Amino acid sequence: MVMASSSFPAIFLTVTFLLFIAFPATYPSTLGVQYLSKLLDTQDRERAPPPLQVAAARGVLRRLLPSHSSSFDFQIASKNWCGSHISWDKTGGAQLSSVPKAGFLPRVSADGVLVQRPIPWSYYQNAVTSSYSFAWWDWERWEREIDWMALQGVNLPLAFTGQEAIWQKKFNISSSNLDDFFGGPAFLAWSRMGNLHGWGGPLPQSWLDQQLLLQKKILRQMYELGMTPVLPAFSGNVPAALKTRFPSAKITRLGNWFTVDSDTRWCCTYLLDATDPLFVEVGRAFIEQQLEEYGKTSHIYNCDTFDENTPPVDDPQYISSLGAAIFRGMQSGDNNAVWLMQGWLFSYDPFWRPPQMKDKNRDVIVAFPDVDPSFISIPQEKFSRSEKQAFVGSVIKEITEPFEQPHLWYSTSEVIRALELFLRCGDELSGSNTYRYDLVDLTRQALAKYANQLFLEIIKAYQSNDVNGVTRRSQTFLELVEDIDTLLACHDGFLLGPWLESAKKLAQNEEQEKQFEWNARTQITMWFDNSDDEASLLRDYGNKYWSGLLRDYYRPRAEIYFKFLIKSLEEGKGFQLKKWRREWIKLTNDWQSSRNVLPVKGAGNVVNISNWLYNKYLQSVEMQSLNEAASTELVV
Repeated sequence: MVMASSSFPAIFLTVTFLLFIAFPATYPSTLGVQYLSKLLDTQDRERAPPPLQVAAARGVLRRLLPSHSSSFDFQIASKNWCGSHISWDKTGGAQLSSVPKAGFLPRVSADGVLVQRPIPWSYYQNAVTSSYSFAWWDWERWEREIDWMALQGVNLPLAFTGQEAIWQKKFNISSSNLDDFFGGPAFLAWSRMGNLHGWGGPLPQSWLDQQLLLQKKILRQMYELGMTPVLPAFSGNVPAALKTRFPSAKITRLGNWFTVDSDTRWCCTYLLDATDPLFVEVGRAFIEQQLEEYGKTSHIYNCDTFDENTPPVDDPQYISSLGAAIFRGMQSGDNNAVWLMQGWLFSYDPFWRPPQMKDKNRDVIVAFPDVDPSFISIPQEKFSRSEKQAFVGSVIKEITEPFEQPHLWYSTSEVIRALELFLRCGDELSGSNTYRYDLVDLTRQALAKYANQLFLEIIKAYQSNDVNGVTRRSQTFLELVEDIDTLLACHDGFLLGPWLESAKKLAQNEEQEKQFEWNARTQITMWFDNSDDEASLLRDYGNKYWSGLLRDYYRPRAEIYFKFLIKSLEEGKGFQLKKWRREWIKLTNDWQSSRNVLPVKGAGNVVNISNWLYNKYLQSVEMQSLNEAASTELVV
């Protein structure tokens, strides 16, 4: 069988990634094509030799299908297709149950199968993926990911690991000053983008050394498999120490990024002015140090100065000069440099919000409202077509309130119908890990939408002074969260334990283990600063539907809120928002510092549990009425 690259499956529906390449303004547009052609020729010359690529491909096969390695033959070809299904590691991995036994594999026809990709590159990742997903990956996990990339035809992945060590090696800045510049291990993506500094740190020297060594392994494997790894470039964000080392440099501060009170210990990072000669010098030095460390480069670099940040000057000329300086810095270190920048294109959406307020899950369970329940609007249950259109304006106004109600762009009843059909395949497909993952996810999704409606029913009872209704429905809500946790515990891909244990595994001592686990727990709950009675603006910024997190954090949080709802009605007083916040924030701080060990392997029969939950929650008369209410909220 001939194995090489395949087309990359389309997974983004409303987002398009664009490749921006900087040229002098006087160049004709046709030179862009010529420039890319020249770059591709350069990369072809520098690509790993065929025998090394074949050996690397064999290594992928041995790791994925060791029992079948003798059934495959490899040769380098420009465009061929491998008809195997290998899912992303967390969602099922290799589908070994569907692979015929060795010696019984179907032969490829003499004509072969050709899938021709219209562009030379298949891009992979977002800038924050390095922290949300990759923060605690060791080489074993990275190797599996690179194998998966190769099988999916991914050949333009971001390679951001270890860049903090480049700063340390090249610019000779003291450890204490770098401690203030870098974020902690789980927050590096945001410190790299200039959103924050210092939060979650300091980075131990062992971490810096470890990550640089890991990056070298990552790059070597990517190059051997014919990929074009995208390295970081200098965006203009600098340590505060540069103000002391270069007192005449033009260095300013960016604005506040989501701190409660503009606390400069964490926010308002420093930016080197594009007109300062030092800018290009730093850009060149950053590229050159990477070349020195890694031995080669693919000539494509990524950086974005104002990712979720606001430029200090509202002037297009300023942005233009900054872009020119960034690109000059790249080119002075690598004259074949290409600047890749990720762009976002959104289709029309009446509920549009900035990406940082929307890339998040707003289901009530994982994004609980910090608001007086008296001010929560309850959508009406019936609308005509004209009333639905009129309702758009009120929803847009409503989402500016402290409680951002989850909105639906699909019918809940259709999701439940899909789950019903999916469950019917359980006997046939339960042996597939991917089926089990999807079954957990689909059941979780249906139950989460039920929880959203149930929460609004609780608020409706509260606003009607119905203490019995609040008490009864609150207990149902808390039981539902517990049951969803039981569902999630069935599959490795929905466990909190692996996230925490992978963080601790990278620690060199007990102190680092505590720091890394705190980083891991904080990133998925409430981070950045908060006071005793004022929650961080980045609460639930990276929320997850993970077993252990629902049971130990989301459920107790909801329980506290419901306790104050009932107390308000029983005492005939208003909702005690400050006291609710104090107890919630204390719960958060205590949970983030806790060290309880959680399972790393799923347990339970997902088909049986999904059927049980479907029958328990999604077939009731009450659920049917809630589904009808949910469907009226659908605004297209």
